[in-house]
Amino acid sequence: MTFPAHPLSCSSRHLEQAVLARYRQLAPEFPPDCRLHREIWNRSTVLCLDCGDCPQSLGRLQTQLADLLALAARFHLAQAISLRLGQKAVAWQTAP
Repeated sequence: MTFPAHPLSCSSRHLEQAVLARYRQLAPEFPPDCRLHREIWNRSTVLCLDCGDCPQSLGRLQTQLADLLALAARFHLAQAISLRLGQKAVAWQTAP
């Protein structure tokens, strides 16, 4: 992923992708095949982790949801995490 050389020429999409890339680096043992994006649900932002391409990682991510949500809160990415297998929601965790 490349970003513009001048920080003022970055769009909000560039900044979001940079933060998601940093989140992916800092998340413990985050599967490289897991798709990561944010969605707006009513007035909340949800961090979606889609294990459609890595279903073997689903169990491990389910046990780490609280830590993954804490990391998302640290970056102000989301108030909740949705764990999915494609379009099917498997788990959901909301910040207290």
